[in-house]
Amino acid sequence: MPGKRKVVVSRDIGQKALSLLSELDSDAWEIILWKEDDPAPRSWLEHNVENADGLLVLLTDKVRSAMLD
Repeated sequence: MPGKRKVVVSRDIGQKALSLLSELDSDAWEIILWKEDDPAPRSWLEHNVENADGLLVLLTDKVRSAMLD
């Protein structure tokens, strides 16, 4: 079986949205969550986005595409 798919969430997106993510199969998905309401620090994002299949950010958060290469 292939490894888990990884999604990084860059800040607290609220209980309703988090409950939708929690419905994902935990055997197939790994959710990495920054639990604060403020944007995650660059160093945290750089560390956690490595090998991620998805990155969930708010439109107001600045993320440089070089971090995703």
